[in-house]
Amino acid sequence: MKSHRTTIRDVSRRAGVSVATVSKALNGTGIVANETQKKVVEAAESLGYSPSKAAQGLVGGRSFQVGYGLPEPGERGNPTLNAFLHSMVTAAGGHGLEIVLFRDLAHDISPYEGLVRRGVVDGFVLSETDYDDGRVDYLLEREVPFVTFGRTAGSHRHFWVDVDGEAGMMDVSRHLIERGHSRFGVIGWPDGSESGDLRLDGIFKVLADHGFPQPAAVRTTNGFDPGRVALAQLLTIDPSITAVIAVSDELALGAMTEAAVRGIEVGKDLAVAGFDDIPTASIVQPGLTSVRQPFQAIGTVLVDLLADALSLKIGPRGVLLKPDLVVRSSTAAPT
Repeated sequence: MKSHRTTIRDVSRRAGVSVATVSKALNGTGIVANETQKKVVEAAESLGYSPSKAAQGLVGGRSFQVGYGLPEPGERGNPTLNAFLHSMVTAAGGHGLEIVLFRDLAHDISPYEGLVRRGVVDGFVLSETDYDDGRVDYLLEREVPFVTFGRTAGSHRHFWVDVDGEAGMMDVSRHLIERGHSRFGVIGWPDGSESGDLRLDGIFKVLADHGFPQPAAVRTTNGFDPGRVALAQLLTIDPSITAVIAVSDELALGAMTEAAVRGIEVGKDLAVAGFDDIPTASIVQPGLTSVRQPFQAIGTVLVDLLADALSLKIGPRGVLLKPDLVVRSSTAAPT
């Protein structure tokens, strides 16, 4: 025998009010007396009834879905994407929201336009942001709620969450100085990456504060092979380098491989450090010193802020999270 699913009519009968009044009381779409509101809520709770998201959407013009564009592999992608997505999905559920995934091809506006036009989502979570991000301008112009993972030129106008990459790289630089290093090489991303530039700023600030000259630096796209090429270039610029700091673990791992090919022992002849603390960092030998981003917290805070943006209860604000330095044997003292 089929079990009876509680409906809005059941709540109406239990509370002794009309179906329309139940809808208004539970969805907040009209004025209902306090006593009536209390009766409806008590009736709904006693029957285990909650209004469906589809029905609420028809009444309030909302989908209760938020979009997240997955970056293309090989770009400055999130190296711990599973943890990041899991935390977002979990947090979204707590707000009665669902995450809709789609491909974000080099920040092409087209998929955003399509989702907005069709009313598929109520807002967006953006990652891999740049200073001048076309997605940000598009969504601001159309007053579509969104939150970014990373700061932009328009951060004062929207909600954002970021990891303090500058502070993380300052910790790395101080660690290497404390280990006795004085000749540094730096591998960064090309100009225009907000997170990459801030990470470089952290390195340069600490070295300058300690009286060290501007280090040899190479800017390149992210990836293992670019890291190999970058180390070769650094050693050409300054063969006396004893420590290399890369703005990502992929670049750092590439540098470590190039060092091994050249007969340079990482952790003894050359110190190497990265950023992100991807799983490979703890497996490779020697283990890679890195900066760990709190991806679980990032996903949760992103969705919490987007919920604030959707509610329109508070104005734009940002949250800056502190990363942790994870020291491994790739950054031993120079011999």
